[in-house]
Amino acid sequence: MKAGHRYIDYLSMVVKRALEGRMGPFNFLIILGFFSSVVLLYISLHVHLDGILTRIEEGKREREALAEKKVRLVLIRNKLVSADRIIPLAKAAGMQPGTPDQIHRIAYCEPGEMTDRDRARWALRGGEGGIPSIPAGVPESR
Repeated sequence: MKAGHRYIDYLSMVVKRALEGRMGPFNFLIILGFFSSVVLLYISLHVHLDGILTRIEEGKREREALAEKKVRLVLIRNKLVSADRIIPLAKAAGMQPGTPDQIHRIAYCEPGEMTDRDRARWALRGGEGGIPSIPAGVPESR
């Protein structure tokens, strides 16, 4: 508290000297310029922070609107890919389910023993350590 009180005493002494005319005009202009600079800095920071707060609020509103839109789009997508919608469309287009003799290759592996990359290799090679019968990434067709 004493340090703050000392600065106020010094400030009042400077103002008193300026009012009594014991301070030169150049020193008075320097001190006046310093205080006006501090006031202008405070005002500009206040305006700048107010602009930042406004942009943050706009961003929050936009994020909430996008989250609502995402929920709506996910609901629409789920409705579009549902079996209740696709099966009647496929039947109307003349498509029929595949029969077991049309299925040429099925890959199966234990879920917990391999990584995704190992599972993909295993499926492409037709078993553990087998030589690939087809180039990687090309689906087999008969």
